[in-house]
Parts: sequence; structure tokens; C-alpha cells
Amino acid sequence: MMMRKKGEFLMSKAENKIALITGATSGIGKAFAYRFADLGYNLVITGRREDIISSIAKEISTEYGVSVEVLIVELSNQLDLTRLVQKVKSISNLKVLVNNAVLRWNG
Repeated sequence: MMMRKKGEFLMSKAENKIALITGATSGIGKAFAYRFADLGYNLVITGRREDIISSIAKEISTEYGVSVEVLIVELSNQLDLTRLVQKVKSISNLKVLVNNAVLRWNG
């Protein structure tokens, strides 16, 4: 049996495609990040907790051989939200957007 790196057979289908996943530090968002990496997508992942999301990005990049860009985004911060929208608009080969982030209001 031939050994392969995860995502290897599907890489040609997803070559140069990007998936942007918000809320990728845990739960469903994190699971989506791993799944799309396994499908060969390069990723842009967002979250609030820099230490956690940076660790996830490094692990995904190492395990699946895809590029992973991290954006630290707090959705209640207008500047962060504007940066995220600008990023989405700037990615010409964005094929998947998983909007999984939760905005919590105090009050």
C-alpha cells in the first residue's frame, strides 16, 4: 500500500484554492479548518486567542502541507471587523467561507 501525506490525492483538485474560516480556535470552526486542509485548501483562519490559533495553524501546516494565515479578530471591535472584510474582499481565489465566529454581547 502506498503511503501518502494527508490530503495528497485531493491536492490537485484544491490547488491554489483558499478557505477562510472564522472562529477556528475550537469546536466546529477548528474541525472545518482541519477538514479543508485535508482536502488541500490553503487556509485563512481567524480567532481571538492568538496563542491557541497560532498553535493550530502550525499543526495544520505541518500535518497537511498547506499554507495557513492567521488573523486575530474580535468581532465586537470595528477595526478588526473592517480588517476581516477587507481580507475577504482581497482574496481572489477564495472558494469557501465558513462564518463560524460568535459575537457575544454583554448586557
